[in-house]
Amino acid sequence: SAFAFITSAYAGTISGNAGVTSNYLFRGVSQANGASVNGGLTYTDGALSIGASVYSLEGLSTVNGDDADTEVNYVVSYAVNDALSVGATVYSYNGGTDLDGAASDRDGTEINLAYDLGVASISYASGTEGAIDGDTALALSYGFDITEGVTGSLTYGDVSPDVAAGAASADYDYLQLDISYENLTVSIVDGDTDGGADISEVAVSYGFNF
Repeated sequence: SAFAFITSAYAGTISGNAGVTSNYLFRGVSQANGASVNGGLTYTDGALSIGASVYSLEGLSTVNGDDADTEVNYVVSYAVNDALSVGATVYSYNGGTDLDGAASDRDGTEINLAYDLGVASISYASGTEGAIDGDTALALSYGFDITEGVTGSLTYGDVSPDVAAGAASADYDYLQLDISYENLTVSIVDGDTDGGADISEVAVSYGFNF
């Protein structure tokens, strides 16, 4: 049958996820003014993973003041070994356009690396084109058990968006605590910008895999 041919030709597995959050956080910063729903699919074949995820947005402004209403991310990742993985992510936003009517000014691509240290993990991302060209992000995460069925993770992040020459720095760092019980997660973020502004975020999220 056609299905048998497809499954034999592509011997990988497909997994998915879906969820909702009161505050969509990415690298310590809120991405939407309100709740967000999300979902994604990933195809994995050995060390290679290819996936896409979508997030609803509310009030994420583009350069001309339009609001982007959807974020779609395309991800490819390759596990070099049990500890090291490399990959790339394309960020695409629908509902907002540049002044010339082209794709959203927030679109961009980054390359990323992640390394599992055993007791913790470290990741690094560098923007290569689009709105995030020149941006960098470094994160160190540590996971731990709190009590039976309850886990936690603590992440320190340092983000350096590229800015025009002479412009004020947009760099910031943050500390994020995630506490999870089954499919429910509470996230608390505290951080600071180079300009001295405080970053304070809270999110409650529910998600599941399939």
